Amino acid sequence: MPTYLNLQTVQEKINELQTALFYDLSNSVLKIPVSVIQVLTLDELGQIWFAMPFQSHYSQDYNRDFLTELHFFRKGKDFYLNITGKAFLVLDPEEVNNLYSVPDELKKKVQAKELALLNVKIRTADYFVRKIYSEKKNYKEIFQQLFSGLFFNPQAGDLNYRVLHLDQ
Repeated sequence: MPTYLNLQTVQEKINELQTALFYDLSNSVLKIPVSVIQVLTLDELGQIWFAMPFQSHYSQDYNRDFLTELHFFRKGKDFYLNITGKAFLVLDPEEVNNLYSVPDELKKKVQAKELALLNVKIRTADYFVRKIYSEKKNYKEIFQQLFSGLFFNPQAGDLNYRVLHLDQ
């Protein structure tokens, strides 16, 4: 049974992980390619801001807003986070200048159309906790893990599933 997260907890987890895989889920013919992104800022409205490489000669063909998915993870962490939401492509120089949370160096690259600035309004956040197994195991632990994998009880799984819904 899912338990519900608050926005502050999701923001803490995103700040801890910092990197994600970005997926464009639009039905557009020309999609923004799957990319590894690094979070610039998170605001109190549940928006994730980041920049990514951008091909400016196709800027008129991209949708300005589209559905997206972000998969946050980091090696060695015992949790990961999948976020879905609506992404907004920010290309207008006036709009970029009015953002105070974005560094000036990054603003110049966005205005030169080397990078695109995106923000994702979080719609749902799926939080998963996984068990990290130690590398050194004795034969009893190996057999226990093997047999528990064969006779897996879905009610007693290793994953906790929590969802945050921010639909307007």
